[in-house]
Formats: sequence, C-alpha cells, structure tokens
Amino acid sequence: MSISRFIQMGAASALKKPSLAGATQVQSHGLGQSYVSGLFVSPNEDKFAITLPLPDDVRNFTMSTAGDITTETVTSTIVNVMPNDPQSIYMGPVGQGTRTWVGQRNSKNVKELTNSTAWETTTATGTTYTTLGSSTDTNPALWFSDDGLYFFRGFDFSLDRFPLSTAWDLSTAGTVSTVDMTNKVNALTKIIRMWIHSSGERAFLSDVNNIEEFDLATPYDFSTSTYTGNSLTSIGKVHGFSVVGLNLYTVQGTVQGDGTLRKFTLSET
Repeated sequence: MSISRFIQMGAASALKKPSLAGATQVQSHGLGQSYVSGLFVSPNEDKFAITLPLPDDVRNFTMSTAGDITTETVTSTIVNVMPNDPQSIYMGPVGQGTRTWVGQRNSKNVKELTNSTAWETTTATGTTYTTLGSSTDTNPALWFSDDGLYFFRGFDFSLDRFPLSTAWDLSTAGTVSTVDMTNKVNALTKIIRMWIHSSGERAFLSDVNNIEEFDLATPYDFSTSTYTGNSLTSIGKVHGFSVVGLNLYTVQGTVQGDGTLRKFTLSET
C-alpha cells in the first residue's frame, strides 16, 4: 500500500458520508428520452450526461441553474459511442472531467474517451479495453476510486476490483479480485450501477428498482462490506443514478418512457 493511500485511509473515517436514510424526492422532470441507461452528473451540478443504448449514443445536457433539473437543455449528442448498447458512464479524473468511460452491454468492454470540454463527452473515438471483467452481464456497472488507482465493475452479483499501477490508466490494470455480493445485498436482484464515496468507506449499489447502502470496513474492499439497512425501494426502472454532495439523481430507463430524471436530498452520517 502506498503512503498516500495509507494517509488517505487514516483520514477517511473522519469524513461524514451521504446516506439514503430519510432520502426525500424534491424534483421530478421528464427528459423526453426513451431507452435511457447510464447517468453521470458533474461535481458542480451544472452538467449531466446519459447513455442511450438505442441508438448507441451519449447525450450531454446543461442545467442553467445548477442542481435544478427542470432547467436542463441538450448540449450535444455524441453518436455511435459504443455499438451494442452503451450502459454505465463515469467521468474523471476527479476534479478534471477530461475523460469519459462507458461500459458495454453483455461484454467486458470499457471504452475510454477524451473530453475536450470538462464534464462533457465530446467524441465517439477512443480506446476500447476488452478484458475488464470476470464475467459478462446485460447491464454492467463501473466506477473508479477517487485517486484512480482502483477500477471497479459490477456483473450480476459479482464486484470486480482492478488495481491500476498508473492512476486512471486502464492499460495498467493488474490482477482482478472479485467479491460475490449474493449474501451481502438485501433486496437487489443484481447489481447494475454503483457509486463509491471518496473515502472508500460507503457505497450505493442498485438494480432497476432499488438502491442499497453499504459500509466498507476496509476502504474500497467490498469483501468487508455490510448492508446498513438504508435503501430506496420500488423507485421503478431506474437504470442510472449519480450522487453529488448530498444530492442523488436517478434516471428512468424504461423502453417506452420519458427518461424521467429525479432528484433526492440525502442525509449525512
């Protein structure tokens, strides 16, 4: 373990973290989009992006009033980002937003794109990594640790963690470690999306109807994770979510729907 990671882990326990306990919906807004899958909201809450498995695109939005989803407008649509269904989406590095990573349906593939505008996917051309997963699933999750030294993927009930010898560089991925979450989740029927707090000590995992909260005794190690008892349940066809501060955003992903975007306020523990 690096000295910097040891220091970071030592300070992590002092951080308060977002919690689903008492989560309250404060906004709901239809995007007028069908086939929505992934969602990523920028740290300033003035931009967000969704993936559209049909027709394989990423669509960028701005919010003229930061955090107010009713003020969204489409900025651009990047077509043919990943054939055969782009699903989960992540932007980083933390504090920069100069790259986008997109996971593909039914595969181990992850595509990395370079953003010319921070927190906005601006090209469909990039590098595809084809072996980042212990298995495949229809709707795989993905995430990075805040320092970019771990890359995570979720398939069914499995969570993969890849160490990266160079931060944010998937070409330097080492040997995967996999945790079976079958007996750790509560009501989830599979894991399709994930979020991990900057401390590495809390995570939210979701299927299409529920989001559950977990605490990790060892930062970024899901083998030490425990369900906290806090969740959002029966929220209906949520194929993507994003957490910024104490705000949780979800997007509806039904085949024939309006891509409803919802905003919840969270508590802090």
